[in-house]
Amino acid sequence: MTNRTNFGIGLVNPKSLPIISYQDCHLDDIKVLNEDLIIGDKKIKTTSRFWNSFAGRYGVNLSVFNLWSHEEVFQRIKEKRNKNEHQFTLAVENDNKALAMSIDSETLVKMDRLSEFMESKKILNRASYNNGVVSLYLDPNRGITPTKIGGEGFEHNYMLNIPVDGFGNIHTYLALLRQICSNGAVAMTPSFKSTVNFSGKDSLWVINRLMATYDTASGHATLRERMHTAQNTYASLQEYMMLYKLLEKSNFANTFMDTVINVAGNPQKTWGFNNFDEVPERKRRLIGTKMRVYEAINIATEVATHFGIMPNQMFGYVGSLVSSNYDLEGSASAENVKFPDRYFA
Repeated sequence: MTNRTNFGIGLVNPKSLPIISYQDCHLDDIKVLNEDLIIGDKKIKTTSRFWNSFAGRYGVNLSVFNLWSHEEVFQRIKEKRNKNEHQFTLAVENDNKALAMSIDSETLVKMDRLSEFMESKKILNRASYNNGVVSLYLDPNRGITPTKIGGEGFEHNYMLNIPVDGFGNIHTYLALLRQICSNGAVAMTPSFKSTVNFSGKDSLWVINRLMATYDTASGHATLRERMHTAQNTYASLQEYMMLYKLLEKSNFANTFMDTVINVAGNPQKTWGFNNFDEVPERKRRLIGTKMRVYEAINIATEVATHFGIMPNQMFGYVGSLVSSNYDLEGSASAENVKFPDRYFA
């Protein structure tokens, strides 16, 4: 396996990984105050991931919190659910943030064991962490098999997402690494996703087996074809707007916006409107910009991999593009075009 340290979201220093503790808990020993958990004399902040796991554990819809407070819902569950459903394992990040509750400790992938496993495989520098999930950017069993897409060099990879808080499944997503800048284009969409089932088996054994055998040549062929078509397709106003609004949500919008607007040819000024929502979506899908879909993908993956900003959302955007027809498919010249190595300094 190639051992790269320049992949943007990789963690060269294993100390960057958070400390995840696992506490055996009982509902009767916990109070909720303003969405925080009070366990003994300790206050632990909750996350949306915790409340999603809570809702899944006790079969309630998240919309219930629109009608009642978290304290009221939590207390009602304690009063009405069977006592044998009150026990669970709570994953806590850095001793102050509740990630998720789980009930099957046998299948729980714990951070300390996973860290030791990654270190033994010399892949710690291929890992990143975000909100209860460790992501590994890996090479398939057949190797990276470098390839050209419209004159640009790529390597075949995949992303392995491993929840370390017991919430959700292990997933793999196909990916391509753009060699010139080490942007990792992860197709985070159901079309390019596989779910790993390790029921009844040791989780690290399953992960090790997966890494030794994973190979999806046909899936990568489809992804390459979509990337090549993206090079020859202008992004519609709708596709541009989706990227624009994602960047707006980040805390670093000013860092990226001018470049993105310029690459797209300043569509707001060109078409004479101030707000995207002034234009119906059906019409937005018919209006072209000067940005190619491939450039939108490169910008999103650069923000995710080199800046570590909203990686799941950025890769989700990439996945939504490559998993279906582009709005203006094939609208640009098919001649090889020189794309910038990087869009942001």
